Amino acid sequence: METPTVKQEWAITRDEGGDFERIIHYGKIKYHLLLRWNTVEKTCVENAALRKVYDAMEIYDGDGVMEGAEECVDLALPLLEEDYNRRKESDETIKLQVVTENDVLRAVTHNVQLQYPQPSAIENTFPGLLTVLSADIEKLEKIEGNVYKVRTMGQVYCMKTVIGSCRQADFDREISILTRCSHPNIIQLVGLVVDVHEKVESFLLEYVHNAQSLRDVESLSADEFDKWTKELHSAISYLHQNGMIWGDAKAGNTLIRARSVLLIDFGGGYTPTWVDKEHSETENGDWQGYDRIVDFLRKRL
Repeated sequence: METPTVKQEWAITRDEGGDFERIIHYGKIKYHLLLRWNTVEKTCVENAALRKVYDAMEIYDGDGVMEGAEECVDLALPLLEEDYNRRKESDETIKLQVVTENDVLRAVTHNVQLQYPQPSAIENTFPGLLTVLSADIEKLEKIEGNVYKVRTMGQVYCMKTVIGSCRQADFDREISILTRCSHPNIIQLVGLVVDVHEKVESFLLEYVHNAQSLRDVESLSADEFDKWTKELHSAISYLHQNGMIWGDAKAGNTLIRARSVLLIDFGGGYTPTWVDKEHSETENGDWQGYDRIVDFLRKRL
């Protein structure tokens, strides 16, 4: 039997109640998935997943939000599969809540209304940048979260969409910084992806083939250590000299391209193990992150 196609449309998180919602197209059925804070069985798996989402939201950690959100969805998928196998198809949106009852994870019906706007494109406040129509974008594969490998204009690029971003402000921040950057160790912005109304849906970055992050480096030579740490120092100094902040400075927000380091992800925020909260969004925070990246790499010499 053919496995049903699963497509996730968009996510909704609410400040009150600790709710997580996502629209999921599972085969021929559209599901409105809900996870709600369990006040009865507080150590349940859904609370653990929700806590990851809301802890990440509190510190504006976009990657953390996405990781927590995917964990919420992973909890639900086996239950969605069971429901789908019973129904096969439906013209209505099926509302399912994942909840632990007597230590067993179950799917129950909920009555939460879809009271959110569908994510949409944003106004283009970045004149002078190359624009590409979304209809001319061919998605090749999903890299992670709201990041895709795409083809357009005969070239392969990395595309980051506004839909799925932690906050629109993060999306705007990243474009604003990258439009001002010209440094060999900072990821290059290519242009914007717009709809027929010239509103921005995504932005295009250079695509790094066989990309590896410093986070995934298991060992390195002394020459690589010296080269990469100097490149990181140069890129961070460049940002600060031009009135910009990297923000979420950590090994995971780097890529290795042709044996050189690239800084990526300028959406802001911080990750506690790399930058202390009181230093977030500051030059001190960037240098604290740098020092911890250097320590991280030194241990792998």
